[in-house]
Amino acid sequence: MTAPNPTTVVFPLDPLSFIGNNDEMEYRRRTIQGVLESYHGNYDVLAEAVQNAVDAVEDAHLAGLDEPAHLDRSIVDMLRRNAIQDDGAHRSPVALAAAVTRLLPADTDDDHTAALIWYYALLRWGASAL
Repeated sequence: MTAPNPTTVVFPLDPLSFIGNNDEMEYRRRTIQGVLESYHGNYDVLAEAVQNAVDAVEDAHLAGLDEPAHLDRSIVDMLRRNAIQDDGAHRSPVALAAAVTRLLPADTDDDHTAALIWYYALLRWGASAL
């Protein structure tokens, strides 16, 4: 497989698609295996997500971007309590997103909604791992 022409690159970009030698499949397998092996415990993925969020905030600050609007703490607390007590363990991702969206105030913007859906899903995953 050869690397695609730079003018035809479509995002999201898969960096592994640019590997063009005979060992391509073995390289991909080892790369994916390495990523999976780097998560040793149940909460490593959550720690990674938190670190990515911290890095994103720091990068935005260094780039001089405006601070995002802050959510009311009571919304975050309500979602945390609800996620831990949620009995919808087998809920589909679409149903979970819809349920979280229904719990949010009508004026919640799309970025906050997406972040809170992830927050809720990660809490559900953590609570079900116990």
